[in-house]
Amino acid sequence: IFIGHQATDLVAQAFGQIRSLMPDALEGAPVALGRAPANDLYLLPSQMAAAVLADLGYNVINLGADTPARSLVEAARMHEPKLVWLSISTPVPSADLKAEVRALLSALPVGTSVIAGGRSRDGLHELEAESPNFYVRNSMTDLAEVARTLLESEEI
Repeated sequence: IFIGHQATDLVAQAFGQIRSLMPDALEGAPVALGRAPANDLYLLPSQMAAAVLADLGYNVINLGADTPARSLVEAARMHEPKLVWLSISTPVPSADLKAEVRALLSALPVGTSVIAGGRSRDGLHELEAESPNFYVRNSMTDLAEVARTLLESEEI
């Protein structure tokens, strides 16, 4: 376990270094806000998403791992993001995950796009049909593609 924790720390430090080399977001850049859900202790996926979105020019706020939905909603009220990402790595019962995402979608300002990904995102695809601003994607490349498209469209 300690080797895994050391490796996670080293990669987290590397992401910090990479992020420090990226230019700051331009004034007025759309805010991207994200997190991993409560009880999801994986730090790196959300950090990777933050780096991808920062590279695209978003003003990124990463709430990190193990962040309750209510904290994300409070942060969204404060920062008014145009894009929210959900990094879901720890298995959650499908019904619970769907209920949380539905509640989140109804609590966010109209027009906020939400992108969910991670190895435990299964079961969320049907919600894409319910909400035109909700996306489920498989990789950081997919995240970048959707986020870039949103930047280029009139949605953001």
